[in-house]
This record gives sequence, C-alpha cells and structure tokens, in this order.
Amino acid sequence: MEAAISQPAAKMTVSQIMAAKREAKKKEEIKRFAKEQIGNHSADRNTLSNIRFSQAQNRLKLRNGEPISKDEQLTETIKNLMHYQALIYGYDVMSVTVFEKLIRAMRVISCIYSDQELNRTTNAAEDAIRQLQAKEADDKSPNQRREILRPLLKLIDYSTAYSEIIPSKTIDKVALFCASVQIALYTAHLYSRPKRYVQALFDIAQGATLREKAKELQEKENILREEILNAAWDFFRVVECNRKASPVDSIPDLRRPEFQELADAEKFADFVRGAMARVMIPFEQHTGISLIDYNQFRKDLIKAEILD
Repeated sequence: MEAAISQPAAKMTVSQIMAAKREAKKKEEIKRFAKEQIGNHSADRNTLSNIRFSQAQNRLKLRNGEPISKDEQLTETIKNLMHYQALIYGYDVMSVTVFEKLIRAMRVISCIYSDQELNRTTNAAEDAIRQLQAKEADDKSPNQRREILRPLLKLIDYSTAYSEIIPSKTIDKVALFCASVQIALYTAHLYSRPKRYVQALFDIAQGATLREKAKELQEKENILREEILNAAWDFFRVVECNRKASPVDSIPDLRRPEFQELADAEKFADFVRGAMARVMIPFEQHTGISLIDYNQFRKDLIKAEILD
C-alpha cells in the first residue's frame, strides 16, 4: 500500500488515536454535511451542496470492508523501512519514488479519513525529500540525514497503522487513482520538453538508431543521447503505471517490449486519455478528492496536442 494520525501530548500510539477518533469523525462529518442542506434556497448552491454531501457519503463508504492480510501489512512496512534506510546512506532514486508514491497515497487516505495531521505529515515528508535532493545534502552524515528524514518515519508509522483498517478494495482504488495522477504529472513533464526529443525517444524505441536521429535532427550524438535519456525517465514513470518496467539506463533499454508498446504518439495519447477518463476523473467526481490542478494539466496536454 502506498499510505497512518495525530500524535497527542499523552503517549498514545497512532492506532489508539485512530480507534478513538474514527467513529466521532464519522458522526461529525454526517452532521456537518447535513447542515449544509438546511436553509439553502439557491438552486446552484443546493446542487453543489448535494454533490458535496454525496461525495462525503462516498468517502465514508470507502472506509467499509476487510483490510489486507497481516502478512501484506508487514511486507509493506518492511519495504518502506528498507527504502528509508537506503536514503540515510545516500540518495537513491528508486527509494525516492517509493516515498513519492506513498506520500501521494497517504494524501488520499488523509482525505478519506479526514485526518489533517496525516496530511501535514505528507507535506513534511515531501519537504524532507526535497531537502534530500538539494546539492548540499550530498555532504551530510547519516545522522544528519536521519534528522532530515524524520517525517518519512512518521509517514511509515501512519501507513502501518492505517493498513490495519483500510479496506483492501479501497487500497486498490486508491492505487489506481494515484497511478492515474502519476501518469498525468509525468506526461505533462515529458511533453514540456522539446517535441523533437519526445519523438526521437519514440523512434529509437521502435528501432531507429541514435546516429540516424542525430543526423536527422542535426544534433551531436552525445547531446541527443542525454536529452533522450532524460526524457526516458518521464516515459518510464508513465509506463510503470500500467506494466512492469525498470528505469532506462541506456539507449538499448528503450527497445524493451514494455516501452515499445507505448512508443507511439497516438497510442501514448490514447493511453493517457484513457487513464484520465476511466480512472482519475471518475474518482475525483465520486469522492471530491483531487491531487492535481486538472485544469492546468488539461491546458498542458492541449498544448502538447494530446487533448483537443
């Protein structure tokens, strides 16, 4: 799972706090949204209020069901702790992506459970990753890095605690939604690059040689290689949302089957549009939960000619 609750002054575990607050929050939310229906005489406001009430009810329903098994909970916690440990001793890009996904998932969970403290923890964890990516972090000792990465440990605690109550079916829905958000973010970033490099990436994945593309684009091979490999990271982050894939470290890696399948402008656009239409937008409409500015994302894709 990619996803725990507030730390009180008294010594209580995250799980204990969660158990104490869960039912109270549920009642408060129902009352609050019910009140929004009273005395609302504007048709537009009434419609909006009805939508919000329905979304709140749908979020509550996401709390109902059987959680994942104890073995799955333990496996997830161990995985997160291993990647946390890796970051203490150096910057590891794959470990960073694990926490990027965890932060995203836990933000959704914080909305489902109305957990503001968890949401603040996701922000602190994101800031910790940002500090780790800064150049000056390279010279820090493991103890200094531990201090920076403290919010990640807290996030793991939340993830472990929530894994005991989040329904398995909700985890699957959150994972799909978060994958669609990742597709959106990395597609926008991929197409923020000069279009010739994106097309060169696709062409090489389909069998063209770097030399051929360099000659066609009148660029030096070493410069073109660097541009394509940089773009390949964004491409990989999109591809991994739908199939098993590993990062591209060299030009030949682009010719692996998982990349060839989407290395076509039209197929890629169809894939992205499908993720938005079948997963991201319905989930947002159903729950009222959003992780990105869809209007800005839509503008970016229109500019990239992926959307009309």
